[in-house]
Amino acid sequence: MAARSGSRVDAERADLAGPRPGWVHERPQPRCAQATEDVNALIADAARDLSGLSATHAAGRLGDAGQKLESLKHKLEELQRRRQ
Repeated sequence: MAARSGSRVDAERADLAGPRPGWVHERPQPRCAQATEDVNALIADAARDLSGLSATHAAGRLGDAGQKLESLKHKLEELQRRRQ
């Protein structure tokens, strides 16, 4: 029995052929976009911690500088973990 035009077989063949001309094929990438935003936020936080570390160290507040250094260390470790 021959397949009729517009049948399920024709639809499956069209899907395998790829996007039709004129179509804009957009793939949702929420996880990738979210991951990029998270990494960018970690980088911005690390930069703030580094800036704060320099300022507190220069002011002689070594206890605060140590806390900022630990915070920076954790953020850099998280960035390294995500990179792998």
